[in-house]
Amino acid sequence: MAAKDIVRRICIGCIQVRAWMKKHQPKVRSKLTWKILHSHLLYHCILVTMGLLLWTLSLCCFLAVLTQVSHVKDHDESLRVERSQFLSPPNQPTKVADFGSAQSRGLPKQRFIHNLETIATMRGSPGGVAPRENKEGETTELCKGKYIYIHAIPREFNVQLLEQCHTLSEWTDMCRYLSNGGFGPPLLQAAELSASLSNSWFRTHQFSLEVLFHTRMQQYPCLTSNSRTAVAIYVPFYAGLEASRCLWNHNHTIRDAGPLRFVDWVKRQPEWEAFGGCDHFMVAGRITWDFRRVKDEAGEWGNKLLHLPEMRKMTTLLVEGSPWDNNDVAIPYPTYFHPSSDSEISIWQTQVMKFKRKVMFSFAGGGRPHMKESIREHIMQQCRQSKHCKLLACNNLGVGKCNSPEKVMELFEESVFCLQPPGDSATRRSIFDSILAGCIPVFFHPNSFSGYKWHFPQNQSSYSVYIPESHVRSRELNIESQLLQISSGEIKKLQKAVIQLIPGLVYAHPKKTHLQKFHDAFDIAVQVLTWKFNHQNFLQNLMHIPFVYWKASNHLQELGTVSRVN
Repeated sequence: MAAKDIVRRICIGCIQVRAWMKKHQPKVRSKLTWKILHSHLLYHCILVTMGLLLWTLSLCCFLAVLTQVSHVKDHDESLRVERSQFLSPPNQPTKVADFGSAQSRGLPKQRFIHNLETIATMRGSPGGVAPRENKEGETTELCKGKYIYIHAIPREFNVQLLEQCHTLSEWTDMCRYLSNGGFGPPLLQAAELSASLSNSWFRTHQFSLEVLFHTRMQQYPCLTSNSRTAVAIYVPFYAGLEASRCLWNHNHTIRDAGPLRFVDWVKRQPEWEAFGGCDHFMVAGRITWDFRRVKDEAGEWGNKLLHLPEMRKMTTLLVEGSPWDNNDVAIPYPTYFHPSSDSEISIWQTQVMKFKRKVMFSFAGGGRPHMKESIREHIMQQCRQSKHCKLLACNNLGVGKCNSPEKVMELFEESVFCLQPPGDSATRRSIFDSILAGCIPVFFHPNSFSGYKWHFPQNQSSYSVYIPESHVRSRELNIESQLLQISSGEIKKLQKAVIQLIPGLVYAHPKKTHLQKFHDAFDIAVQVLTWKFNHQNFLQNLMHIPFVYWKASNHLQELGTVSRVN
């Protein structure tokens, strides 16, 4: 019997008992039994008992859902087994140090909700990409509850944007960076970063995430051509590229034209009707504030894509999300490193551990003199005055150096701490470039790290240092003296935690990826998305209410990181 039927019958029973008591009250008024029933103690005991019974039944229904994914955190080993079914085994890996692999932690296999027959009947028409099949020609059992359907959207929302890449930016030729499936051209000087991994470094643009993610999604082993069997609908709209063409246009009507056309199209599709878009997700390669204009007034920034009613039902992955919108999810900025195998990740982690770090702390970036609340000018001033700091300024002549992956990575590889103050927004690509180099990030604003719940540990102090920006702005605190107080033992602990984060913050190259021991930023995002949609759809059908179990992130903190600090 369904949980909702049990609760309904209990409520009906309570009403019937109350009606019987009122009806027979005159007949038993003089009897001792009625006096006992009317005693305050017994009356309250009945109320408490009925309340506890209702709450217990509700809790049991809720726990019944949770127990089906009780091992969702312990997913590493199962992911390794699952991938072995789809991907050819890699060549014998080089013997290198192992930083927090699934085997070293002895994690059990994960389980997901697979009972989705009711949901399947609510889907729309088929289409998209064909599912992967095993040798027997049957869809693998390992994809149950993980199927994703790629929406076939009009070319104007993705393909045409790539064909017109020269119009995407007034200052940068994006055609170069969007080549190679969004990974960009190979780095010609990659040998300076790592001679043994020279084929894994690319000149990837920080705003190419949506193209890169789409390329990876096309290699996802659990794609389906039937939207009715999918747990999630991926909509490959390149919202960031579309927005970049007219972000600086003063006419907000022009900025909103593309988003309005997209929303008008997607809401009329049969796939949308199943759950009103709640099972749809997309990736936007820019920060959320580029899509959140509130007023149609001159001087207001961005378009209003994410404020449209339909978009509030979808899940959007961005390089920086909104802390006030649960359907905004931040995933890592792309870095320059795109490994092809577990061995390449392990080799890089070993090299990072051996870097000689002669600089105590460093900063790569430019000032924000036009922003009164910015602390960058204070940080750059303190860095210039310190003999323990190295500055890579990005103003005027420094612009070329900051656009050079080799110069930026060289600075981070020789630094113990890397300062990461907010710029135009709270997050920056430099956070992930520094972690890739094994440099401990120093944050000044909680929004610089709090949004990456799927990929960063919940305990920020386990891998980084936090200095409130108000202390820097008021000159109450000196960054150098604060960092010098950290012991060498604590520094080693932080460095180990940072290096353990590397696999989950990079996007592996799709053409020859053989990741079994590790899983990258894409794997983590897709795993959590399918987990979220499974719970959302299951509970919608169970209780018939629009419920999204967004606190899944609390149970999935370890899913968002490759390993933890012991």
